[in-house]
Amino acid sequence: MLLQAIPDRSTILIGPSLALAAALLVMFLSGCIDAPGDGVTVITVGASDTYGRVADFSGSGPLRDGRIKPDILAPGKNVISSAPMGYSGLDYINAFYAKESGTSLSTPVVAGVAALLLQGHPDATPAGIKAALVGGARKLNNTLGESYEPYLQGAGLVDAGSSYYIMEPEICAIIPDRWVVGRWAFEQDSRYPGVDVGADRDQKKIYAMTPGDDEWTARFLFVTNCQRNNLGFHASGKVADWITGLSLPSFVSANEQLVFGAAIAVPNETASGIYEGTIEILEEGQEIFSLPVSVEVPEMMEVHLGRQSANGTIERAQWDYYYLEVPEGTRNLTVLLSWSGSSNLDLMLLDPSGKYYADDKSSRREHLSLIDPISGRYIIAVHPRTISSIQNYALKIEESVIEIKPSSLNFGSLLPGESETRTLKLANGGLPLEDLAFVARMDNKFTSVYHGETARDEAWVGSVSVAANISRLSLKLVWIDKESDLDLDAIEPSGDLGGESHSSKGNSELLEINNPSPGQWKVSVEGYKVPRERIEPFDLYVTSYGQDAKPELKVEGPAKLASGAIGSISVTARAPPFSEGQERRGYIELVSNNYSIRVPIVYTVVGASIKGVEAAMFNDSNEDGFIDMMTVGVNVQAGVSGIYEVRGSLNDCSGRMISGVSNSSRIDGIGLICLNVEGKEIWLKAGCGPLRLGDLLLYNAQGDLVGRFNASQSIEKQPREFQPPAAYFNGSFQNLSQTRRGAVSMVAVGVGINAVKAGRYLISARLQEESGDEVGIFDRTMDLEVGNHSLMVEFNAKNFGRLDDGTRLFLRDLVIMQEDEVMDELEEAWSSGEMIFGG
Repeated sequence: MLLQAIPDRSTILIGPSLALAAALLVMFLSGCIDAPGDGVTVITVGASDTYGRVADFSGSGPLRDGRIKPDILAPGKNVISSAPMGYSGLDYINAFYAKESGTSLSTPVVAGVAALLLQGHPDATPAGIKAALVGGARKLNNTLGESYEPYLQGAGLVDAGSSYYIMEPEICAIIPDRWVVGRWAFEQDSRYPGVDVGADRDQKKIYAMTPGDDEWTARFLFVTNCQRNNLGFHASGKVADWITGLSLPSFVSANEQLVFGAAIAVPNETASGIYEGTIEILEEGQEIFSLPVSVEVPEMMEVHLGRQSANGTIERAQWDYYYLEVPEGTRNLTVLLSWSGSSNLDLMLLDPSGKYYADDKSSRREHLSLIDPISGRYIIAVHPRTISSIQNYALKIEESVIEIKPSSLNFGSLLPGESETRTLKLANGGLPLEDLAFVARMDNKFTSVYHGETARDEAWVGSVSVAANISRLSLKLVWIDKESDLDLDAIEPSGDLGGESHSSKGNSELLEINNPSPGQWKVSVEGYKVPRERIEPFDLYVTSYGQDAKPELKVEGPAKLASGAIGSISVTARAPPFSEGQERRGYIELVSNNYSIRVPIVYTVVGASIKGVEAAMFNDSNEDGFIDMMTVGVNVQAGVSGIYEVRGSLNDCSGRMISGVSNSSRIDGIGLICLNVEGKEIWLKAGCGPLRLGDLLLYNAQGDLVGRFNASQSIEKQPREFQPPAAYFNGSFQNLSQTRRGAVSMVAVGVGINAVKAGRYLISARLQEESGDEVGIFDRTMDLEVGNHSLMVEFNAKNFGRLDDGTRLFLRDLVIMQEDEVMDELEEAWSSGEMIFGG
C-alpha cells in the first residue's frame, strides 16, 4: 500500500486513486514493486504479521533502478476493524466488526501516524514526515533471529512515539539508513534474486565481497524537511578509499527527495575481515546525517593440486564466508560441508555471475558438485538453519582442472587415403586422473539425390527414411530457371510440419533439421511461382548426418595422470578413399571421473578449390555509356569432375552488401565459374565505390563446403557508372488517405517514381495488416515520361473486411515492371499510423 506526497508542502494525499496494495503488485509482478509504488515521493507501505515479522503477502524490492522499497511496515495481518453489515467476503467476528489482512490494512496505520506528526508539527513538509517515519521505525527480525533485508522491511516497523520524538524542523534521512554490501544471488534459471536460508522469507543477497568485486547499482534517497545549502559528502573509516560516485546538488530546496548513487570496489589485495566506515552528508562542512557502511571480505581457500580444507565454528545467526579462485580448465568443482550433532547447517555456493547453488538441506552433510563451472571467484557461505549451541564443521574443496592444448585440431587438407598425426598436451592441475579413456567420433553422412519436376501451384511429394542414429537432416533443393520460385517443406512421421524453406531469392532452398524424429518423412516441393504453362525440373539433395562408430581417427593417451603432471595425446586422422572434396568433422573425447572433455577435429579431403579471381568484365549492351552487366570469373580446380557452385557477395566501399552472387557449372579439371551482377542492381543498392568482392565459398553438388577463398578484390567503379533502371522508386511516400465523418474512407499513398526512360510501366503493391493479412491489391499500367512522378496508390476502404480502430496498415511488395522485367521492388514500402475505420 502507498501514500503519495504531493507538491503542496503541507499535504499528504491519501485516497482511493493511490490505494493500490503492494501485495497485489507482487502477485502480478513476481515479487517486484511497480508503479505507482515505485515513485520517489511515494511512501510505500508493507505489512507485518501478528508475530512481528514481515507478512508473507507483503511485496518486496528492489526497484528496477536499484532503489529500496517498501519504505516502511505497519500491521496488516488479521486486523480487526468496523465494517458495514452484510458484505460477502468479509470475515465478521460479530455484526459490526470484521477481520481482514493485506497491505491495504497497513496503509491507514501509517496515514494515522503521519496525521499525528502533522498535528504536532503543522509546518512539516511531506519529505519531513517521511524522514520522521523512516527515522523512527524499528527493525524486525526473521524467524532465525536475523534482521530482514531492507528490500523486505524498508526502514522497519512504524513507531509513532519514536517518530514523534525525533521530529524537528531540521530533520532529514537517507533511505536505506545503512549500506551492507553484498552480491546478488539468483536461483538457477530465475530473473529474480532469492536464497532459501531457512527463514520465513528468502534472502536476496549474500553479504560478502571478494577482492576485486565491486557494487555499482546501489541507490539511495535523501529526504529533507528544510532547505539545504553547500551540501557535500565525506567518506571515512576503512572503506573510505573504496567508495566513489557520490553526487548531490550543492543547493537543495525544502521538501526535497533526491536519488543519488554510490559505488564501492574492494581492492584486489584486501585481506579477509569486516571493513566498516561511514558516508557523511555535510552542510556548510557540518555533518547532518551519517550512513554506516559495512563490507565483509571472506577468507580465501587456496586450492593446491585439486584439494583444500578448512575447519570452523558457527553459532545462531552467524554467517561464515570463504572464497576460492576457479581457474579456466576446471572440469569439476566439489564442495563438501560436514558436521556432527543435531544442528542443520546450510552450504551455499555463489558463482561470479550471481547464480547460487545449494544442497537439499540434508543432515550432517551437504555436498555441491558443478560440472564445467565458469572461471572466476566463488563465494562459499556456511549458515545455520537450526542450531542450539556452537557447532564445529569441516569444509572440503576438490577441483579437477584439466587443460588440453590446443583445444581443437585442424589437420588442413588431406589427400584421399592420406594419414597425419598430431599431438595434444594434457596438463592436470587438479585431482589425480584415474581410468582415463579416449573416444573418437566423426560425422558420417549419406546423400541421396531425387530428381523431379513441378508446375505452378502443384506439389511433388517424396518419401525419405530417417534412421534412429541421425543427428541432422539437410535438404537442398536446386532448380535452373531463376524466374521460378519453388518452396520446400518437410513433414514428420507424425504428420506435423518438421521444417520449411520458402525463400524468394535465387534458385535454391536449404532446410536444416536437427535431431529429426526417426521414421518415414514426407518431402514436398511446390511450384510457388512458376511461369504458366511451364514445367520446372529440380534436383533434391537429402543428406543424413550421424556418428561413425568406427571413425578414421586413432587416439592414444595415458591411462592415468597424477596431480601436477603433464601428458600427451596422439591423434591420427586418415582421410577415407573416394571422399574427394568433403569437409570432415568430428571430435575426440577424454572421459574420467564421471565427466568428459571434447576436442573438435576437422580436415578437408582434397578435391576442389578456388585458385583465383579474374579481372571484372563489363558489358554495355546498348552502348549508352552505362554498364548493363558486370561479370567476375572464378577459377576452380577440381580433382573429381562434377558440378560445383561458387557463392559470395558484392559489397560497396563501406562494406555494405549490394548483392549475393552465386553460380554453378560442371568442372572437369580446371574451369571457370562466372558470377554476374546486373548494373541496375549496383546502381540502386551501392552507396559508394570502389566495389569489393567478399569471401568466396565453393560447394560440391551435395552442398558440402569444399573450399574458401579470400578474394578481397577491388573493382574500381563507381555506382553511377552502371545502368540505372528504366524507372525506380525515389523514396518519397506521402499519406494522402481520406476520411469521412472521422473514419478512413480511402487509403491513399503518394509514391514517388523517377522514370529514366519514357515508356509503359506496370506498378503493383499489396496493402496488409501488420500480421500479413491482406487488405487490398493495387495493379496499374501507366505511361511515364522522363522525370519524377507521383503515383497515387489507392485502396477503397469499402472493400476492406472489418478492421478494428487503431489498426496500422502496411504497403508491401511494391514493384515497378516494364515488359515483364522488374525495374525496382520494395518489400516494405510504407506504413500508416493508427487508423480509425468506424467499427
